[in-house]
Amino acid sequence: MDGQPRRSFLRACLKCVVALPFLTFPGCDPPTDVRRQARALTWWIPPSKSVKSLGWRYLARVRKERNLPTLVRLIAHDMEEEAFLQLVQYDRDGLRRRLHESHREDFRNGHTTHVDRWVLSRTEARLCALVALLHQAG
Repeated sequence: MDGQPRRSFLRACLKCVVALPFLTFPGCDPPTDVRRQARALTWWIPPSKSVKSLGWRYLARVRKERNLPTLVRLIAHDMEEEAFLQLVQYDRDGLRRRLHESHREDFRNGHTTHVDRWVLSRTEARLCALVALLHQAG
């Protein structure tokens, strides 16, 4: 008997297991799902004191963005959920490149903010805010 169908099945199962932390299912705890998505967006940013400080100062100025679901939605605004999940699961460097493109587009379109005498793109400021919220206890 050929082992190919079994290998395909096992490969599909593995993909499902990898995807589980990033999927949102009805009845799941939304904060946990959003927290996972936020971690996926910020995996490459060290939670340094300066990053968290910029994030908190941004959130002090833009209070309506002071929660994880809002920030995740705003940062991934132009990414379809399927594309976002694909990047998170299989191409984290691709996700980082996509966020860098958003950063450049923000500057091109004048979507910037001033925080502590820094001119940041909205994407940068929101990523710092995500880091601050994710690591607020530490």
